[in-house]
Amino acid sequence: MRTLALCLLTLPLFSARCGAEEPFEPLGFEAALEKARASGRVVLVDFFTTWCAPCKKLDQTTWSDPRVRKWLAEKTVALKIDAEKESKLASRFHVAAYPTIVFVKANGEELDRLVGYRTAEDFLSEANDALAGKDSLTRAREKLAGRENDPSARADFADVLAQKGLYAEALEQYLWCFDHGLEHEEAYAGVRLSFLLADIVELAKKYPPARAALVERRDRRESAPLEELQEFAHIQELTALNKYLGDQERSLALFDRLVEQDAPAAAARRILADLIGEDLMRSKRYAPYLAAVGDPLSCLERKVRNYQTFLEFEARQAESEGQATSSPAEYMKGSVVRFANLLYEATLGAGRPDDASKVLEFALAFDGSVRAWTGMIEAAVRAGDLDQARALVERASAAVPPDDRKKIERAGRKISEPEDR
Repeated sequence: MRTLALCLLTLPLFSARCGAEEPFEPLGFEAALEKARASGRVVLVDFFTTWCAPCKKLDQTTWSDPRVRKWLAEKTVALKIDAEKESKLASRFHVAAYPTIVFVKANGEELDRLVGYRTAEDFLSEANDALAGKDSLTRAREKLAGRENDPSARADFADVLAQKGLYAEALEQYLWCFDHGLEHEEAYAGVRLSFLLADIVELAKKYPPARAALVERRDRRESAPLEELQEFAHIQELTALNKYLGDQERSLALFDRLVEQDAPAAAARRILADLIGEDLMRSKRYAPYLAAVGDPLSCLERKVRNYQTFLEFEARQAESEGQATSSPAEYMKGSVVRFANLLYEATLGAGRPDDASKVLEFALAFDGSVRAWTGMIEAAVRAGDLDQARALVERASAAVPPDDRKKIERAGRKISEPEDR
């Protein structure tokens, strides 16, 4: 009944979840090829999944557009295929992201593909190009022309190469972005150590040399002399590589090595502790973490001052440009709260209750939201101080608004769930 209800709610969307509707046809793939041969058309397959939000948006906008429906009916034998139910067919066309729209010749060979959501206008433009012999790779090359030193443009080109199965060429482009992107675009720094690394790791699932290339770069940075390890950018890059390679233990091992080097490695140790604080907490390296960051309360006060300085800057910007408070400000506030949680856990876990109390009271004065209270409760539980966790639950229940008390109760349940710690 639930499935039927969902199907009825989504009509008139064109989804194979409830049976194909025009212009999509209720045919198997081989039958669609036969019909395409007889009619001189191509087969279009929309590979989707039931949980894919862009797929649903495609249903709601692009596939419901009258111009697109007319084009599909005239030019294609159109199918909607649930990639999880038709996994063999999805595998045959190397579908790795959703939605993937594949244009197939009547002989079964791929003509072109579009990966990701497209508006009606973009779909029609790219689909007409595909049928005219100007495939996505040709379009991507044209788009890159004249922008070869733009790392974002290069990465987009690499995405298309990867989608076409040209893995070696895709890796070459991705690595150019990683190795040389900052030389041409300083603002690429954040993308380089997040989305770009994620793309290379995804490529490695199909093309192992991609992982080997990242490992080689990680190992080279890891073996750098201590002078280089004192630089924030160097350690940030190293920890990002370890994170996306799933080798966080390497970052912890580096931290231990820096601890052994004592005073000469103090700066590098402090930088690394700030970048992998959560990993250090998970591994219960409480005392070494505190030794690296310095006086806990002073550290927290410095973080709050940085946040307040940013707020003042934003206020001046808002006054001159009429802008509202931006999401970075909220993110920065959240990062201060998370840092306070780490310091609280570390001071409790290291047996420094006086420092823990100072951190707690300062942090709650800065942010007394339910988010802050639950974070402190969970930190106490992770540190193994269950009496303190119980005391915090009692305090928080009296401090937060009634609507938030259920969240405090949920955090309190973790006190009696040792398997979660």
